[in-house]
Amino acid sequence: MNHLLDYFGRKGPGVQWPVFVMPLLQEMERELGRDRLRNVLRTSGSHMAASHPVTTAGSLDELQTQINAHLETMHWGYCRLGESDTSINIHHYASPLAFLAEVGKNASAAYLESAYQVWLGQAGMPSGLRVISGEHQYPVCQNFRVIASPDRPE
Repeated sequence: MNHLLDYFGRKGPGVQWPVFVMPLLQEMERELGRDRLRNVLRTSGSHMAASHPVTTAGSLDELQTQINAHLETMHWGYCRLGESDTSINIHHYASPLAFLAEVGKNASAAYLESAYQVWLGQAGMPSGLRVISGEHQYPVCQNFRVIASPDRPE
């Protein structure tokens, strides 16, 4: 966890952030419903990643470096990419939304799920794979996995 302490030591939490965003997300969820809000956030995450593109990477370390360069400029935490026997794993640390109770955690998961989908696609991931939100170590770390899409097995 030293990497988290180092990150927060350099960035510090934005105290103004929750005062605006939490009520906004709660109101959007009340007006739109959870599923429609997730769709809005997925679209937003896709647009963000498309406007901060990565290039084809020779390794997960290279891709991680490119993604973290973008996240650094936005103060949106950082990621660590890794492989297991069955999937690529993405660990996203210090998302500012993940600290905003349940609605923030869900918003962050939807936003980041689609952002990583776009970034991995730009890096050459086959189209039959998709990024899904996994177990979260709330609020410190959000986990994602890359799996074969159920409608398009690879």
